[in-house]
Amino acid sequence: MGVITGAALLFLVAKAYPEVINLAEEEGFPNCEYFEDGEILDVESFQVINVVEDNAAIAINFRDPVGLLTGLAYLLVGEDGTTFYDGQTVEVPKGCVVRMKGTYKYINTELKDKTIPMVMIMKK
Repeated sequence: MGVITGAALLFLVAKAYPEVINLAEEEGFPNCEYFEDGEILDVESFQVINVVEDNAAIAINFRDPVGLLTGLAYLLVGEDGTTFYDGQTVEVPKGCVVRMKGTYKYINTELKDKTIPMVMIMKK
């Protein structure tokens, strides 16, 4: 029953956050504005919604004790060699923080401009 509920929830979230049109070939990746020292965010885990590049994905955070997803979307950037996949849960390891490193602009499949925080998981 839990698997079915989880699959249904993931489907609903995917509909709320349409796939990203990958602009890498047209405009270059990443389409970001960088910050020197971004703030540390109170995020413990992410759910990958759409992979943008091997080491970057649109992800949302979830905090609900039963795993319900909340509405904040991020561009989660990993170190070189990091790979993400759709539906992946990424936990923030102990001793690490989520730091906002800039913003990411893209056009979603509904052709709407979107700007979301770009974040990285880093050691404290």
